[in-house]
Amino acid sequence: MNPVGFDTTFLSILLNPRSRIPTDPATGEPIAQAKRRAERLVETLGKERRKIVIPTPVTAELLARIEDLELRMKLLEARVRNSA
Repeated sequence: MNPVGFDTTFLSILLNPRSRIPTDPATGEPIAQAKRRAERLVETLGKERRKIVIPTPVTAELLARIEDLELRMKLLEARVRNSA
């Protein structure tokens, strides 16, 4: 199966509690249940044993946006541990 890549916006919604939810272009309203939908996609990909790719620039952008140092370190440690 092909790997799935995540961008900064997706990961921010998933991991950053202070993330801004993007608007739906069709309605102009914030995307409904954005965090839950992101979580569901990750769950589904995990069940399918699909590989998730997070490009290095996305990691850097996400780390720069997260103010919580402890969360930043956890994400960085996970990135290093899973980069092989």
